[in-house]
Amino acid sequence: MLGRIYETIRERLHVPPSLVVLLVVLVLLYDVGGALAAVWQMVMMLLATLIGGGDHDVVASVLWRTLPLAIAAAGVTFALLNRWLDPQSINSYIVMAMIVLAGAIVGNAAYERFGSRTVVLAVQPASEANEPMPIGLPRSKLQPVGSQRPGATLGELSQPQPTTNSATVSVEQTAWQRLTSIRWFAKPDLSRPPQPVQPLKVIPKGPGIYGGVGGAINQLLGYLVDYEPRLFVASILVGGFAGWRLQRRVAVAHAVVAGNLTELSTHERKKLKQAA
Repeated sequence: MLGRIYETIRERLHVPPSLVVLLVVLVLLYDVGGALAAVWQMVMMLLATLIGGGDHDVVASVLWRTLPLAIAAAGVTFALLNRWLDPQSINSYIVMAMIVLAGAIVGNAAYERFGSRTVVLAVQPASEANEPMPIGLPRSKLQPVGSQRPGATLGELSQPQPTTNSATVSVEQTAWQRLTSIRWFAKPDLSRPPQPVQPLKVIPKGPGIYGGVGGAINQLLGYLVDYEPRLFVASILVGGFAGWRLQRRVAVAHAVVAGNLTELSTHERKKLKQAA
């Protein structure tokens, strides 16, 4: 029912879903004013890409920055849309917990393997702290975080610069203290490079399946504390969007092979006719 309502609204307004996700993610990261400024700068840079430029894909940047959580969100969304999971079944929540743990394993492995290719979401130099910069720019187009010495060489600029992370938590704090110290409405710290997120040990480890479910909840709480709420929500939104897009591509391919397009939306059928 909700899917049909969404398709009707999208077809009437002719708004691509990727644009909606982009705008919501920007608001979550930069507030409304900062989002508008970032969109304006990206439009100007998009024009510059006609004669050469870099990657300005905000959604892909958030996806990489929060890869373990985004993978889990995509997996759960894909399974729900394919009706492999039933929200009314307890077993489905156990499978969701396993997907969360699998996302953590795959995402952390990707960070260890491709960590040197980290995409920087945003950098705001001290002299421009009030001017948001668009996310997704390659490193060559960004200035290092913090102060920059005049006449510094390219090799010196490529070295990691010391940063002050306001969200850094003392190792002496307990899990509950870290959880209660979350800044719910603060802007996420986008200067830190992506890194594996350890679970927040709030729920004691239990036996068997219950231990796995508790571990998944602890992992989600770890994401919430490390990413901070707004980036946490943005990651779920981006991951869910990726899962939805993947599911629709699979559904279209299956419908074409089966020769039955009745289950596809009007927009999808139009695209198939245009591609034919």
